[in-house]
Formats: sequence, C-alpha cells, structure tokens
Amino acid sequence: MTDATLATGRRGHAEHPSVLLEFERCRALERSDLDALDTIFAETLTYIHSTGAVHDRAQLMEYLRSSVRFSHVRRSGIAVSHWGSLAICTGLLKLQGYRLADSVPFESVSFVTQAWTNHGTGWRLGLMQSTKVADTLWPMAGNNPTGIIDE
Repeated sequence: MTDATLATGRRGHAEHPSVLLEFERCRALERSDLDALDTIFAETLTYIHSTGAVHDRAQLMEYLRSSVRFSHVRRSGIAVSHWGSLAICTGLLKLQGYRLADSVPFESVSFVTQAWTNHGTGWRLGLMQSTKVADTLWPMAGNNPTGIIDE
C-alpha cells in the first residue's frame, strides 16, 4: 500500500474485498441464504435499519428467517475508504420484498454506511446503518437487470 493510500484511506471500490462480500450479501438476501449470511456477518454485528430498528447479529438472523423476504437487493455508487483492518463502505441500497406476516410488498431506497473488519480470518460486516432517502435518488431509471454493483 502506498503512503498516499494510507494517508487518505481511499481506494477504488472494485479493488476492495468488502465490495465483493457486499455483492454476496445482496444475493444471499435474495435467496434467503442464511448460511452465506452467517459467514458474512461478524459476531459483533450491529445492524440499524432505515426504520430505526436496531438488531444484533442473532436478532437480525431471526428477523431474516421469520419476518421478511427480499426479491431484489441492489447497490449503487459504492465508495470504500480503508485503514488496515477497517473498511468503511457507503452508497445507495434499493430493497424490494415483502413481509411474511401479511405478504405486504415494500420497496425502499436508503443511503448505507457499513464498517467491515478483518482480524486475520477474512472481512466481516460489523456495522450497518441504513437511512431512508427519496426514491428519486436511485440513479437507474426502471430496474437494474444485471444486479451488479456499479460506480
């Protein structure tokens, strides 16, 4: 790593492993693949939903198991700053799905801040804060059929 990278903490998003893991997290949410999510989430995860609800890792896993299903989980405009074993990722998130209790569909766009850490066993998601924003901030007209994380 160059001195300039260390000083600024900036790095191209496609180069950082946390972005690939975020892509895996999105696909796992669409598949309700709790085993995959189990490997991505840190034991100390704190997850703050756009509604203000706060879950620890166990509570989030139960919520994903029993309360919600996602049909589409998309990211856009991801930026990564990193310092050694800490990476901070920001960008937009678009969710589509439904609540299991009443089958009511939902769609939301949020600005997300994530903290990813690596303590020698690989990168894990340790913190996620999601803040609802206007749907008009989503940069893609219509949908994103490829599901790729874009710049």
